[in-house]
Amino acid sequence: KTLRKEGFSLIPEEGVINLKVMVNRKKDPSPIDSSFFRLHASSIEINGKALVFLGHSSSGKSTIAQILSKEYDLVSDDKIIVFKNNGEWFIKNGDEQSKLSEYKGNKPIASGSFPVLAFVRIFKSESNEINKIESSLLCKYLIDAVFEVDNQRNNFDIDLRKYWFHLAGDFAKRIQGWDFYFKKETNIINIINKIFEK
Repeated sequence: KTLRKEGFSLIPEEGVINLKVMVNRKKDPSPIDSSFFRLHASSIEINGKALVFLGHSSSGKSTIAQILSKEYDLVSDDKIIVFKNNGEWFIKNGDEQSKLSEYKGNKPIASGSFPVLAFVRIFKSESNEINKIESSLLCKYLIDAVFEVDNQRNNFDIDLRKYWFHLAGDFAKRIQGWDFYFKKETNIINIINKIFEK
């Protein structure tokens, strides 16, 4: 059945979680906590924490995941679930149809949930450059990643969207963000190692 609200057609998808109901009932696809959303992102595991890569489609999230899989365990290459546990933010793989199996010849695929080390917004470039960013810019990147997930982009519930903005803002205040302009070459591993394996 098609539901209509304020001129928009909302077509429920089979298997898609009604996030507003989940929030109100304090439930979550994660058994740990009810504050969550999904992000269009890839991620690797570094010393027990998740380094998350943000970017629009074709920005290189899968490319950088494939390069880094030579050294690090992969958590996700396309979508992640973000949630809170005792005031700390965690992520886990959020896409059952991801391409992680393609990388099995490199490092193992990490499973489970990981505290967030940092967020890195990636851009393809002819040279490598990485810089810290302000929390306000990270918040914008996170909101972009929230609405790049189809069922979240197609949900027009105003209260729910405000809730996602609130979560993204809280996340951006607590977690360091970076801009990474990268060239497709293996010394990316050295850059990531130098900055994030302190």
